[in-house]
Amino acid sequence: EDRHRATRSILRGVAENTPGKAAAIYGELTAGLSPQLRATNEHRRMAQEIASAWSAASPQEAADWAMGLPEPGEVRRAAVGEVAERWLRIDSMAAGEWILELPEGRVRDAAAERVVETMLPADPAAAFDWANSLSDDGHRTGMMREVLHRWSSRDFASANAALQSAEISPEQRRELNQVFGRNEDPGPAGDPGEQSE
Repeated sequence: EDRHRATRSILRGVAENTPGKAAAIYGELTAGLSPQLRATNEHRRMAQEIASAWSAASPQEAADWAMGLPEPGEVRRAAVGEVAERWLRIDSMAAGEWILELPEGRVRDAAAERVVETMLPADPAAAFDWANSLSDDGHRTGMMREVLHRWSSRDFASANAALQSAEISPEQRRELNQVFGRNEDPGPAGDPGEQSE
């Protein structure tokens, strides 16, 4: 434990000055390890430290490195999430474009989740759209619920309108309507055959 903490601290210091060198050291440290050992929390945290420091200086290089990491133990997913968060602070448009180009799945979802968390305070409508872009149904619904809950406490009407116009399944709509204290499915606004209240 202490050795891992010391290694992580050294890597963080190297990454702040020469992130490519830190990435090479990380590669050497993990090269001979089995997938199970590479997947430990310590190795995930090391990758996150490097990704975070590198993306502060060169987000595209950090993104390329993070996408090349092995996926076991969610090492790649965690590193990509760090890159996304840092890159969003530097250039949200470029970060968003990069995230949209990622292949659908858990890694892209990790990056999109960081977008949701970053955008929610200032632009809940955009955060809601990003939450709706997650590929995992359960996670998507959970993130949308979180956005709607926080958004509706500030602007009930806008949050409600976003939910009613969202392209989601009837089951998701029913579940998310509970945020507004409704248990029924009113359907998307303007659906043919919808009864007006």
